[in-house]
Amino acid sequence: MTRIVLAVLLLCACGGAAQAQRFDSGWRRIAAGDLVDLDLAGGDVRVNNLIIAPENDTKARQQPDQLATYIFSLSAVKRAAGSRSVYVQIVGVNAERMPTVTSALAISFGDSDVNRLRTDSHRFPVFPKEANTTTEYVVRILVQ
Repeated sequence: MTRIVLAVLLLCACGGAAQAQRFDSGWRRIAAGDLVDLDLAGGDVRVNNLIIAPENDTKARQQPDQLATYIFSLSAVKRAAGSRSVYVQIVGVNAERMPTVTSALAISFGDSDVNRLRTDSHRFPVFPKEANTTTEYVVRILVQ
């Protein structure tokens, strides 16, 4: 009897852990020019329209050795009932596999936000001369 009770408790604990992590895309490599076309879906959430760009493109081009503000933005849609939290991590790398830019975003959806589109952005400092050497991005999306 004790073994049955322990087995049931273990199954309940495993079911709760699986529910906590609804989706993990794993780290995916995307060519720099293909980032905007990335479309990932999992955990009843779709993430797309990822963009990394300078906030003031003219200033970034004129002063590549000066820190500039870049923006990481994306769109997310929740397709089912229940609350969801979406975490997106991105790292840009150059041809030598050295990091050039890094950013992260978190978007939360409430229980009743079915088919609700959310967009968000994160501003971060980077040297334009380093950002311009980005050849690919490594992206990870977690949905809880």
